[in-house]
Amino acid sequence: MIARRHGVWRAWAVRALAVLAAVCLVVAFALLLMLPLMLPLAECIDRFDHGKLLALQSLVRDHVSEWAWQALTLPLLARPGWLLPLSLGIVLGGAAVTISWPPATKPHRRRG
Repeated sequence: MIARRHGVWRAWAVRALAVLAAVCLVVAFALLLMLPLMLPLAECIDRFDHGKLLALQSLVRDHVSEWAWQALTLPLLARPGWLLPLSLGIVLGGAAVTISWPPATKPHRRRG
C-alpha cells in the first residue's frame, strides 16, 4: 500500500512541476515578445508596479540581510526580465523529468 501511495505522490509531483515549468516558459516567452529584449527585470517590475520593487527591497533588507540585497538580488534585477522565468522553467522541467524516471534498482547478479 505504501508503494502505491508513493507512486501516486510521484505522479502528482511530476504533473505539478511540469505545469509550473510550462507556465514559467510561457511567461518568459510572453515577456520576450512584449517588452524590449534587454529590459532589466527591475524595470519590468517597475513598469507594472513601482511599489512592488520598493517592497521587495525592504523585505530583503529587513528580513534577510543587506548582503543578500547587494550580492544576490541586485545582480538578478539587472538581468533581462525574461531570464528569470526562463531559468525557473528549465529547472522545474528538469525536476519533473528527474522525478518521473523509474527508481534505480540494483543489477541482478547471476550465481553459478
